[in-house]
Amino acid sequence: MKLEQYQITECSCPECISYCRKRPGWFRPQEIAPLAEFLDLIIEETFQKYLILDWWGEDKIYLLSPVKDFDKLLYSKDPLKRELASLYLESNELLGRDCDRAGSYASFAYAFVHAPCVFLRGEKCSIYPARPFECKVTWHENDKSIKNIRKLIAGEWKQSKLLERLDLFDEFKRPVSRKNYDCP
Repeated sequence: MKLEQYQITECSCPECISYCRKRPGWFRPQEIAPLAEFLDLIIEETFQKYLILDWWGEDKIYLLSPVKDFDKLLYSKDPLKRELASLYLESNELLGRDCDRAGSYASFAYAFVHAPCVFLRGEKCSIYPARPFECKVTWHENDKSIKNIRKLIAGEWKQSKLLERLDLFDEFKRPVSRKNYDCP
């Protein structure tokens, strides 16, 4: 199935919002410029403030997605969520990691930590007209469909030149770290 065959939904039911509280959806490469325009920023500023260099698969196909908002967990009413977020952020700091935040790249552990999308405000998406493609189509899909959608989006990013233009990699095609620490 091709991405264009998935039906775009207009939904903000509790099930959809629950996904927004766990992890952000993925953008297609062609959605980044409209997002930046919606936010009244240039693409580089959008990345620095709101996006993370995420990845897919064993060969690490890199892509952009909204960053997870760990600050929302730090102020959660749930003491366990507060403690987990605090420990996660402290461990990154203690290890000198320069990742898992806006304008940076996702570590291996990032995929396993549930945290809300940076664009979730209360129970609403603050960028709804410019939301990621995955958010537009997947939340009522089954796990197999979601994996297929992610695979197809990753395939588009593999063909895209957008990340090269943003100068996010070193000469060995590894994500650049501001502190020269390779985040696992």
